[in-house]
Amino acid sequence: MSRLTETILDAIYPPNLACAICGSEAHADIHGLCAECAALIQPAGIIGGSGFIDNIYCAVHYTEHIAAAVHNYKYNDARYLCRFFASLIELPKDWQIDAVLPMPLHPNKLKKRGYNQSALIARELCKKYGLTLDESLAVRIKDTKSQRELDRSQRAENMKNAFSSDDSVKDKRILIIDDVFTTGATMNECAKALKSKGAAHVYAASACMAGGDSAQ
Repeated sequence: MSRLTETILDAIYPPNLACAICGSEAHADIHGLCAECAALIQPAGIIGGSGFIDNIYCAVHYTEHIAAAVHNYKYNDARYLCRFFASLIELPKDWQIDAVLPMPLHPNKLKKRGYNQSALIARELCKKYGLTLDESLAVRIKDTKSQRELDRSQRAENMKNAFSSDDSVKDKRILIIDDVFTTGATMNECAKALKSKGAAHVYAASACMAGGDSAQ
């Protein structure tokens, strides 16, 4: 997000003036939530390694309350919510990270949506922790169908060989950022591509943890 874009967003949506979820003009906490919405947030946390991912962190559970904000963020062009979702993520202090990779979107999906929602969160997170963003570490080479209506095995098959990486990731410790983590099929396939090119460690973090894979 450019400095100009941030300035415009701050002018339209001043930080902590209105709640990031319900929009009420009440006193907001450090995450930009009013007291009522903050009370409904359900923290998640470390959920351990899985497949090619060495460790996974999810900030909050994907409740009905959070789902409304995610939908608004992804499908109603509410890009300013990237700051809210990034604020929820508290990276484990023992993770040693060389570069941050937002979950790549296929060019067709990126063109249709107009922005990569995971990239906006990742940029905010990099500013928060002083980390390096590198969107070139992996690319999405398969234009997969939506994961929304697929079961766990179908999701894994749908994402098979969907990503590509190169030797630039060799020996690097990489953090993948996504908005919603569910079965982990998407993140795991991305991690597989990174590990196949020599990445030393692959971590994953998301703002929300749900029960089915994120609808990329």
